[in-house]
Amino acid sequence: MSVSTTTSQGNTVDVSVSGSNTISLTQSSTSISVSTPAISNIVVTEKGPKGSTGITGATGATGATGPAGSSYGISCVDGDNSDEEKIRLTGSDSSTDDVVLEAGTGLSIARSGDKITLTNTVSDTDTNTQLSTEEVQDIVGGMFSSNTETRVTATYVDGGDGAGKINVVVDDMTANDNTQLSTEEVQDIAGPLVATGGTKTNIAVTYDDASGNMDFVVASDLNTTGNAGTATALATARAINGVDFDGSAAITVTAAGSTLSDTVTVAKGGTGLTTVATNTILTGNGTGALTSNANFSFANSRLAIGDATTDIQPYVLMRNDENSLEIGLSNTADDFVVGSADGDVVINSVGDHNVIIGQNDVPALTVDTNGDSNFNRRFSPTGNTDGEHEGDVVYFGSTTSMTLGKIYHYKSDGTWELANADDASTCDGLLAIALGAASDTNGMLLRGMVTLDHDPGTMGDVLYVQSDNAGTPGNATATAPSANGDCVRVVGYQIYHNSAGNIWFNPDGTFVEVTA
Repeated sequence: MSVSTTTSQGNTVDVSVSGSNTISLTQSSTSISVSTPAISNIVVTEKGPKGSTGITGATGATGATGPAGSSYGISCVDGDNSDEEKIRLTGSDSSTDDVVLEAGTGLSIARSGDKITLTNTVSDTDTNTQLSTEEVQDIVGGMFSSNTETRVTATYVDGGDGAGKINVVVDDMTANDNTQLSTEEVQDIAGPLVATGGTKTNIAVTYDDASGNMDFVVASDLNTTGNAGTATALATARAINGVDFDGSAAITVTAAGSTLSDTVTVAKGGTGLTTVATNTILTGNGTGALTSNANFSFANSRLAIGDATTDIQPYVLMRNDENSLEIGLSNTADDFVVGSADGDVVINSVGDHNVIIGQNDVPALTVDTNGDSNFNRRFSPTGNTDGEHEGDVVYFGSTTSMTLGKIYHYKSDGTWELANADDASTCDGLLAIALGAASDTNGMLLRGMVTLDHDPGTMGDVLYVQSDNAGTPGNATATAPSANGDCVRVVGYQIYHNSAGNIWFNPDGTFVEVTA
C-alpha cells in the first residue's frame, strides 16, 4: 500500500506499506502536520476477476463482482522513544501494522491526539558562533602542518589513533652538528687579534699560521735612564742586617755578635751547641747551651735511661694533682721500685739471682732460677657493694642473664647453672660466684673474698649451698640442708660485716648426700 500526501505549504509525505513501514519527508517549512481524515477508516477494494467474454455479437453478460477488499482503521499512537511517533493501521481482523515517523537532524516530533507535528529546530537567526572542539583542532592543527620547521617536525593527527593531537619531534642533534671551534680556528681568530690589532709599544708581535705560534720581540733600543742598561751594582746600596749590600761583592751577615756559620745561642733561638752526640736527647739549661745527656737516649725504637758502665740510679717520676708514681732503683742498687704514696712494690734479686716481688718490704712472690715460686697473696675483706671481690676469677662458660652474687654450678655442657642443694647434680662439681650477668665478660669467682647479694648468716658461720625448699637456689646459707636427697657441701665462711654478706668463698671438694 502507498499513501502520498501533499500539504498546503508544499511538504510532501510519502507513506509506503509493503512488509515494512517507511516514511520520507521533504521539508520546506518549519512544521508538518499529519491528521487523520474525518472518516474513521479507509476501505480499499481490490478489483474482481475479469468476467468471461461474451459471444460475438450480443453483449456478453456482466462479469461477477470480485470479493470485497480488506478494511483498515487509521490512528496515531506513541512511538517507542522521544524522537518517534506512529501511524497505526488496524485491520478488520484486529491485526495492526504501524508506520513509524522519526525526527531527523534539525527536527523534533510530537503527537497530540491524532495529530503528529514535525518542527524545525534550527533557527535561521541562530547566533551561536562558538567553535566545536573538532573545529578548533582542525584550525590549530593546520597551523602546524606544511610550515617551515628547523630541527623539528610538527604533525597534526586528525583521525585514528591519537586523533586531535599534535606530534612534535626534535631532529637528531648529534650528527654533523659540532659547533665547537677547532684549534686552528681559534688560532686564526686569536693570532690576528694580537699580531695585527691593538697598539704595541717597544714590542713586535707576529702570528705564524703554519705553526700556530705568536712571536714576541722586544725592541733593542728601549729608552732607559740611570745605569739600568749597564749597571754591575746597585745605584744605592741597601743594608742587610746592618751590612750594606750593593751586589758588587759577597757580604758576611752577623747574628748575635758572630757570623751565621757560628753557634746560635739559646737567647737567639739556637741550641748553643756545635755538635750533638748520636741518639742522645737534649735537655734545657736555662739561658745556657742545651745539655746532651749520654744517659738518656733513643735508638732502635727504644728509650734508654741510665748507663750500664756507671753507678747512676735513674728513675721515672709521674705526677698528677692527687698522687705521684716513681719507677726506678731504690737506695739498694739491686732493687727496682714501682712506688706511690700507698706503698712501694719492690722487684729485686737476692742471693742466687732470685727475683722477689713484694709490697712495703713484705715479699709476696718469689721466683728462683729453678722456676720455683712462692705465692703469698694477701686478700682483704670486701666492702658493701654486691660482687666486690678479691681472688681467683675465670672467664668462660658463655652463660648470660646471670644474677650477681649467686652461686653457680659448672655443667657438663660447658655452661653455668644455679646451684641447688635439693639436686646433688647441681652442686657436686665446680662452683663459682657470678660477678655479673655474663660469665665470659664479668667473670666467675672460684675462690676468694666476695660480697654476696644476700646476707647468709653471722660472723664465723659455716656456709652451705641453699636448697629451693628451704630458701632460694644459688644462695649461701648458714643452715645445713637436711631433707632426703639434699647435698650438704661447705662453700665458705661468713666474715667481717655480717649484714653486708661478706664471705670467704672456698668450696670444699667433698659433699654429703642426705638419706633421711
